[in-house]
Amino acid sequence: MSLFRFKMWWMTQRMGTCGQEIPIETQFLLIEAHNGCDIDGEEDQDGSTYAVLLPLLEGDFRA
Repeated sequence: MSLFRFKMWWMTQRMGTCGQEIPIETQFLLIEAHNGCDIDGEEDQDGSTYAVLLPLLEGDFRA
């Protein structure tokens, strides 16, 4: 799930299953990793692990 800016002052969510579906102006990205993907060595009880990605922004710098 991503939260992205679609107009200057408005954001909305978008769901997807691959990286190509991530909008350019993404402000927040929630990723679900299923069994077989080891992000931090721990798993939730349902077998999924979640990670949140936030962009770094300062002036013209974007990462």
